[in-house]
Amino acid sequence: MTVSVSDRRIRERKRLLLYSTCLTRSAANLDLVSSFSNDYVSFSVCLESTHMNMVGFKLLGTAIRTGLKEVAALTVDGSPHCIQLHYVLEEVARVLPDLNVRHMVVSKGHVIEINPRTVRNSRYLARLEEECSWYQEDERERHG
Repeated sequence: MTVSVSDRRIRERKRLLLYSTCLTRSAANLDLVSSFSNDYVSFSVCLESTHMNMVGFKLLGTAIRTGLKEVAALTVDGSPHCIQLHYVLEEVARVLPDLNVRHMVVSKGHVIEINPRTVRNSRYLARLEEECSWYQEDERERHG
């Protein structure tokens, strides 16, 4: 994210989209990213090459200095690196409770909005194990 924390564009729009750099490698996904350009100032970020702490620190500084009202993440579904961006947004929202946060993933060529509670719960594997026990039972029945 090579942008000043007090970037004029963010100060004016007050809405920021952070999207996975790898989404721009295909024309279809690039079109999905571009579809947000009327509503958001958009920047790419790669959590494979940039540590999530650096992104979080920069995002927090940006939100404070620009009066940011909303931040959204658009990432590849299933990526172990990309999911970190969603965690970063949730951590920043804990410090700035008035900041609106949106989580979105690209799955099978479509943008799917993810509930912030789903993001928070995904950090806790034991909790997921309990909540998904019905799935395990279904799998056992299916495979005998």
